[in-house]
Amino acid sequence: MSNKDTSNAQNRVTKNMIDHLEENIDKFEEELPVLSNFILPGGSHAASLIHFARTVTRRSETSVVSLSEKEQINKACLTYLNRLSDLLFVIARVLNKRSGTHDIIWKSQKDTL
Repeated sequence: MSNKDTSNAQNRVTKNMIDHLEENIDKFEEELPVLSNFILPGGSHAASLIHFARTVTRRSETSVVSLSEKEQINKACLTYLNRLSDLLFVIARVLNKRSGTHDIIWKSQKDTL
């Protein structure tokens, strides 16, 4: 365990921060049809960049999971990163919809035969 001072509450992820992400997810999802398929990252240029940011966020989440196995962490950090990734996914879908670009539906190999 680290001996660093983690008492500074200004640097903490809080439930309010997570709630704010979830509120934004809900707000943006109102614009979208319900997903009935998996979709691939891509679409418009802007959406593609947001999907890229989402992959970086997922990678960060994985790193924090690894860190949590060695150090004591604020578990809300993991929830925050997970919800941030979800928000970025929804924003990418909204950007595609607003630009008239269709999401790219994932198809299994058996679907393409």
